[in-house]
Amino acid sequence: MRRAVPILIGVAIGAALMIKPKKRSASSAPKLSDGTPRAQILFFHTQWCPACQKAKPELLNIAKRHPSIVFTHVNIEKDPEMASQFSVSSIPTFVALIDGKEVDRREGFKDSTDLESFVETALESSQIETDEQKAIEA
Repeated sequence: MRRAVPILIGVAIGAALMIKPKKRSASSAPKLSDGTPRAQILFFHTQWCPACQKAKPELLNIAKRHPSIVFTHVNIEKDPEMASQFSVSSIPTFVALIDGKEVDRREGFKDSTDLESFVETALESSQIETDEQKAIEA
């Protein structure tokens, strides 16, 4: 088993990622009965990629606004098996998982609006934030 680093520590299990929460961000995220996060965004990157470095702070800001999603950074040089498992061929690559299954993918980084749109689209397909949005609107 390997570790996927930054925001959270992840361990690859089958086609999905099981997240071991390090901070409160993952504890509030809805999970399946086996502990797999309901919604997860994987961010495949390297340290030397300029677009990846631009995307990191934007992804952190988006993560703060979406506590029901687990955001996991995967450095493809430190975890090439994970990159291979998700057929990552360019960086940065963002993969949206709902209930452990890939529902969307985005290669490259344009701007924060585009990245936010990608996350919102993944959420709409899952309807995970419905209760959270209702609480905010109330």
